[in-house]
Amino acid sequence: MNRQREFGIARACLVPILCLCISTGALAATGKHKKHKRAHHHATAQQSLTVTATAYNCTLAQTDGDPILGAWGDHLDAIKPGLRAIAVSPDLADKGLTHRKRVRIEGFKGEFLVLDRTPNQWRNTIDIFMGSDVAAARQFGRKQLKVYWSAPAPRKAPPPSDVAKN
Repeated sequence: MNRQREFGIARACLVPILCLCISTGALAATGKHKKHKRAHHHATAQQSLTVTATAYNCTLAQTDGDPILGAWGDHLDAIKPGLRAIAVSPDLADKGLTHRKRVRIEGFKGEFLVLDRTPNQWRNTIDIFMGSDVAAARQFGRKQLKVYWSAPAPRKAPPPSDVAKN
């Protein structure tokens, strides 16, 4: 009787451990178990801001100079498929929406690249590039939307030194 009791206790302890080992091995084999990898890049913080959003086209009437050329020299019609371009007002560039920054815009799927600038007098504004589709740009109109982007996380100050300076 004593052996049966010991076997029952041992079984009650080992079965959960065995199940855990098997499930962990099964997850690792299927790739569903992700190992924590140390990031080799700088930490980033998610930034967001509500802005006025308008739309523009590549027409001579709406741009300065070459209608396909952005303020930094990028060809607005030559970006990767799935990405779209926006122009930002100078104050937004100062807030981190700089050249080639990837952003997401509330209500839109996918990412946009900052490839152009708006006129200097505009403030808190993005202008979404819509190619030659003037009707779509007019239909879009003017909206208040939230814009999201990643910015480098602020660096932490080093801990104070224990050594007093004279």
